[in-house]
Amino acid sequence: MRQYFIAALVVAIFVTAVLYLAPATTYSTFSRICTSDGPFGGTTWEAIFEKYRRCMQTHPNLTTPELTWDRGPELAIRDCYKFGPRVIAVANKDELKQVMLPNDMLATCKFATFGIGKDATAEEKIKKMLPNCEFYGADPVEDGNKAEYEKVGSFHKLAISGGDMAESSILTKAGYQARQKMPAMPLYRFFDEIVKSKLIDYLFIDVEWAEYDLFKFLQAEKAAGSGLTFCQVNLEVHAAQGNTHKTQFRQFVQQLLRENHYALAHDEMAAGHHRLFFFNQKAEECRRKYLPFS
Repeated sequence: MRQYFIAALVVAIFVTAVLYLAPATTYSTFSRICTSDGPFGGTTWEAIFEKYRRCMQTHPNLTTPELTWDRGPELAIRDCYKFGPRVIAVANKDELKQVMLPNDMLATCKFATFGIGKDATAEEKIKKMLPNCEFYGADPVEDGNKAEYEKVGSFHKLAISGGDMAESSILTKAGYQARQKMPAMPLYRFFDEIVKSKLIDYLFIDVEWAEYDLFKFLQAEKAAGSGLTFCQVNLEVHAAQGNTHKTQFRQFVQQLLRENHYALAHDEMAAGHHRLFFFNQKAEECRRKYLPFS
């Protein structure tokens, strides 16, 4: 017990140093609610979440595919997401990833990255904060990705999709190539055969337009059909190529809200792409590990 306490103290000191001293890591503006009897004189998280969900479902910026694509989630979150667990923003070379740290910093966890883009800077920072987390990365291009990701975990030369084929751009030495079809491993097989876990704590997805085929597999009901639970997801949704993509995006956002599992807590648009972060507030394993109440 004494050794565990000392180890936990060392990790806590390190995380404090990383969060407060490293310029590439910043805090988001989300509030932390952590009293055992609920904040605001007994109001429960369930009541707060349901109020948030109703606000999001009826928000004017999420009523059509066009409005939803045009910064809809970002504007709705600004108006509806008033209270929630603390989320921190961890920087890689050109963007921020949103994460919630576990209640026990020495807990084991599973981390998967689909689409490395020759940059595992954020994963390296998280690995230092969470030393018992196992990392699994997949990208169809080995050059520049294998050595980068193996700093934190295992690299797998794979495209990931909802089926046996993916349509995606790939990053080579010459830059991003035009989208092309390529063999892929279905998402559920990656977790079954490589990660060998049904509980995925952190999932980063940046797969250059192949994410549209993954939408249905990220929904809680579909994931549960394969026995999978995702606690936290960072998802980059690349610039819509016409109305079909915009419609798919709105349907995905609305389905997340209808299912009552995920809280969509962050969105920003950069270079025409959405960067979404949502966390599982319903699955008991995720609540126990990441929410300041259960």
